[in-house]
Amino acid sequence: MTFEHLSFTQEDTGKGSLILVNCFHPLQKHPEGSQLLNINSLQVEILSPHKGIFENPLTCLEHPINEIYLQKQAATMLLSLIKRSGAGGKITAVSGYRSKAEQTAIWTETLEREGEAFTETYVAHPGCSEHETGLAIDLAGTAPSIDYIRPCLPRQGSLASFCSLAAQFGFIIRYPEGKEEITHIGHEPWHFRYVGFPHSVIMTQQGLVLEEYVEMLENETSPLKPLLFTQSGAHIDIMHISMNNHKKVELDFSDALPYTLSGTNCGGVILTRFRR
Repeated sequence: MTFEHLSFTQEDTGKGSLILVNCFHPLQKHPEGSQLLNINSLQVEILSPHKGIFENPLTCLEHPINEIYLQKQAATMLLSLIKRSGAGGKITAVSGYRSKAEQTAIWTETLEREGEAFTETYVAHPGCSEHETGLAIDLAGTAPSIDYIRPCLPRQGSLASFCSLAAQFGFIIRYPEGKEEITHIGHEPWHFRYVGFPHSVIMTQQGLVLEEYVEMLENETSPLKPLLFTQSGAHIDIMHISMNNHKKVELDFSDALPYTLSGTNCGGVILTRFRR
């Protein structure tokens, strides 16, 4: 019999694809440059740089509009999703990773231009933006003119297919309608967040935003009581491990399985073990 010994530290709570970043949980650490990829440089025939006009152009952008960065796994899965859905050439990346300085400048400029109510609804506070994780991207349907702050992503044809397949590739619509009081961000059908499979499928099927999903796992799962996900022959155990008041937690399992680990940014980690 094969045993597996795993250990987790406080550092693990602030990194991974499931970290919750909002006005109550600021990002602990920005991704390093080596962790990011310019998605427009990977497959220009699939996701081409925008050639038209961006409405409400911001003067504070650190990178040119055609340089859209995401963490490597998120970038790879996004391009796979675009290929599978047939949305190549019909979808445009508007905004990906932002440094804290860039988020601060966007907040300030939008506040001056659009006012407090608009900015509070559609722009996250600096240090509390999902774009700073490198796991979020704003997308638009390809058009001559695109609004940088509120891009339009029609749900028709291959773009509808893109949205319906997103969860299978690890993406969720992060700010759905009706959840504004939980996310503290307005409805943004253009804003996609990579959380990884199978979490994206569970959240989509159950209508949960990331705040609700992390809370559910924290309250209802543990290494002794994992959440079992099954789909098309896949059997996956998902469990929350609290790191509160612990510098290090060690666990022993009676079997060695492939797994992923992500912090929650809320004092815990989520272990996902793939049985089949």
